[in-house]
Amino acid sequence: MNSILTVEEPAAVNADDYYFYHTIDLPGLGEMKGEWDLRQSPEKYLGNVRLTNKRVLEMGAANGFLSFHMEQKGASVVSYDLSPEQDWDIVPFADKNAAALSPDRKNHIRKINNAYRLAHSLLNSSCEYVHGSVYHIPDSVGEVDVTTFGSILLHIRDPFLALQQAARITRETIIITDILDNNRQRLVNTLFGWLGKGAVRTIRQKLFGPSMIFRPDPAIGHPEETWWHLSPELLEKALGVLGFGDIQISYHTQYFAQHHKSQLMYTLVAQRTVPMRAQ
Repeated sequence: MNSILTVEEPAAVNADDYYFYHTIDLPGLGEMKGEWDLRQSPEKYLGNVRLTNKRVLEMGAANGFLSFHMEQKGASVVSYDLSPEQDWDIVPFADKNAAALSPDRKNHIRKINNAYRLAHSLLNSSCEYVHGSVYHIPDSVGEVDVTTFGSILLHIRDPFLALQQAARITRETIIITDILDNNRQRLVNTLFGWLGKGAVRTIRQKLFGPSMIFRPDPAIGHPEETWWHLSPELLEKALGVLGFGDIQISYHTQYFAQHHKSQLMYTLVAQRTVPMRAQ
């Protein structure tokens, strides 16, 4: 069910009832560790876009770290994510019973929702909290100035449909951050790293161009929740189709705490070049 929720402080629950995807510092609780720690460079993650007085839709808000960060920078934020009544796109491996795993996945969503509500309360946030599918953003959200996709397109079956939904209601800017394909990057670095970072980027773009790699491997039945490696050049073309033709791409590293490593990432900042009425 799609609905805008009034966020209230959750009732006292055990620590096992919370799941923090992004590390966040909370008043009275301190550091809550997550899979990713974006605290060192959230501005780079968001493409250094000025968000003051902008209405921002964050797709896939998880426990809200980026939503609350953008709010602190002066944005009015709509945090958008699944509820426990919904399910995410699981790769349908033929030898696995996806339906049998659904209760565990929905319980995981519940814990992430709880973590968001807890952080929202302790930070005295005014962010709106909306539940729904990336494939159908409810009309109640209304138009926004900026929409962000923080490493969620790789986890959904139809990334273009999600982008199309966002483009329909975004007046100015779409920001996409995702993981750079490390295997390709290592190959180019090994062969051409001596030429410098700028040359390496150009060579990678020319060698591989707009591309998407299907990640699930039937030989090992994994991954179950990651569908794609999406190249920034592919997303650049997709956004151009949707009326966002002025695009800047930047590269940065973020700390993947779950694996104790720095991860190379890219961020696209796409400005609308076709008026919304033409969509």
